[in-house]
Amino acid sequence: MYFGKFENFARIIRDHYAIGIALNRQGINAYRLKDYAKALSFHMGYLDMLSEDYSFVTNYNVGVCLRHLGRYKEAIQYFEQSKHWAEIWHVR
Repeated sequence: MYFGKFENFARIIRDHYAIGIALNRQGINAYRLKDYAKALSFHMGYLDMLSEDYSFVTNYNVGVCLRHLGRYKEAIQYFEQSKHWAEIWHVR
């Protein structure tokens, strides 16, 4: 709930960085509540805001949500994108 209000305020002041943080946190909260479709929606919204080269964590989060929803082929694509960007940024 807090991050929903935070997101609304961030949109009012057009702070894209803060909007992204709010979307990510709402996605994580929905995931913890096992609402994978809602979590996916938040993570996809965040992914749409990111430049591709910073998206390895969010691609991973999207893949995890898709996996829980039984959308395995789509999940693999997002895991592969996550791996691609993590390798570029030397994330281990």
